[in-house]
Amino acid sequence: MTVLQVTWFVLVIFFFTVYALLDGFDLGVGILFFMGGKKHRRALLSAIGPFWDGNEVWLLAAGASLFAAFPKAYASVFSGFYLPLILVIASLIFRAVALEFRNALDSPRWQHGWDRAFAAGSILPAILFGVALGNIVQGIPLDEKGNFTGSPVTLLNPYALVTGVMACFLFAQHGALFIAFRSKGELAESARTWAQNAWAGSFVFILSVCGWSTVYRGITGNYRAYPVLMVVLFLLGFFIAAVPVYLNKDQFFRAFMMSSGMLCTLAFSYGAAIFPCVVPARDNPFNSLCIAAASSTEKTLFIMLIMALIGIPLVTWYTVYAYRVFLASKHGSENDGY
Repeated sequence: MTVLQVTWFVLVIFFFTVYALLDGFDLGVGILFFMGGKKHRRALLSAIGPFWDGNEVWLLAAGASLFAAFPKAYASVFSGFYLPLILVIASLIFRAVALEFRNALDSPRWQHGWDRAFAAGSILPAILFGVALGNIVQGIPLDEKGNFTGSPVTLLNPYALVTGVMACFLFAQHGALFIAFRSKGELAESARTWAQNAWAGSFVFILSVCGWSTVYRGITGNYRAYPVLMVVLFLLGFFIAAVPVYLNKDQFFRAFMMSSGMLCTLAFSYGAAIFPCVVPARDNPFNSLCIAAASSTEKTLFIMLIMALIGIPLVTWYTVYAYRVFLASKHGSENDGY
């Protein structure tokens, strides 16, 4: 492995992590959408309205960086994940269309139909992202050429499904905390309750996934070889414990930041678990696509790094600027329209 190869491994994880942090809360709002009741739905949409499309830029950056930096891994993963990928893309499209079209007609039937599309377009990607993560971490069936040898049913294994449910609860928690500090009055109180319930579900499923991960020697191998990585798990425990503490003190923004810490440490822990592989093989570790074998040439990685050093600060500046502008107002009534 070279420094450039490891750098791009870290950058790919970074892009996916930022996407989870940013788009995670508006996916979470969609997961909780029907819990808010009819009178709060417009306020929920208003809370995420200025952000959702910019958040998805990071998903494009993550996919593009994976394709360019590790084309063999990209080909293997997406050849095996065609059906889930199509479902995710369709869900995100319907979700975006629902946000734009919901209030195009003043018709309860029209709005309720798009509300369902928005909720379904949030729940399905959240679960499928978790299922994909669970499969990649435990390994997928690969032959000696790195080709996927399983089927869509293979991906629906118990470990991946539990990881998918964990992701759904995490995004719901993240979305509820975002609404809690972005809103006021009755909506903020409802969001607190949603966050508490989602935190309880996240806690249970994180423990389940961590316990189950010990069954797979490959997942926990790096933690046994490098005990210093246990610091990440201690940080994860700290962030998990801090969320309800700040919720009980009505410090919703700090609770949201602790939820962000949970997502970051989970992403780092999964990256540390599979390193130095990009795509581990489930049945035969020798078929795994590791960083050195799956990456592009050094010249390609270097040119991409120059582009990333220019592009990442620009996108970060735009994201920070947009959040500073639109986070100033709070929402809490039916008149808050989107």
